[in-house]
Amino acid sequence: RGQTVSPARFLPAIAQARLLEQFDRVVIEQTFGQLAGDLALYQATECCAINITGPTLCDPAFPDFLAQRLEHHMLRPSLITLEITESDSITSLESAVRNATRLKRLGVSLAIDDFGTGLATFDYLRRFKPDWLKIDGSFVLGYEEDPLTREIVLSTIRAARVIGARVVAEFVESSAIAHRMAGIGVDYLQGYA
Repeated sequence: RGQTVSPARFLPAIAQARLLEQFDRVVIEQTFGQLAGDLALYQATECCAINITGPTLCDPAFPDFLAQRLEHHMLRPSLITLEITESDSITSLESAVRNATRLKRLGVSLAIDDFGTGLATFDYLRRFKPDWLKIDGSFVLGYEEDPLTREIVLSTIRAARVIGARVVAEFVESSAIAHRMAGIGVDYLQGYA
């Protein structure tokens, strides 16, 4: 009807129809096509992050698909970061870890999105050894008010440093939060501020 539909509305329908893997592949193909078709955009892009769901990460054919699409579009793998999301749980952790290792060997980066909520816990950090760790916004927003939340954020940053991961704080909505997150060692800030 010509109206914008938010992902909060259409992603559950895609998940219910069991089309997450196909959806992820369409998003990847469209994104790669956009980058390959616009030289100025490609040259100006330092990092292109694409969310992938649990079923895609578990799909044994996915690393080969990604390698083939990168080659087809002549994109450098180091430009791409795949964000592991919580939209659907990972059904086989062993398959996901195996694929994550293959993807990193291709030269793409991995990020854990919404770290600290749902299944994205320290076990994910230990198993996937991501290049990026995105601290869930609920922890960022609660940092000042709650000592336990503060310790969770600080522990997350310390753990990320052990594996050499860069840390992103989500929901940075004010200059005060931005200043605080930068002051405790967060590498990148994501949000309206």
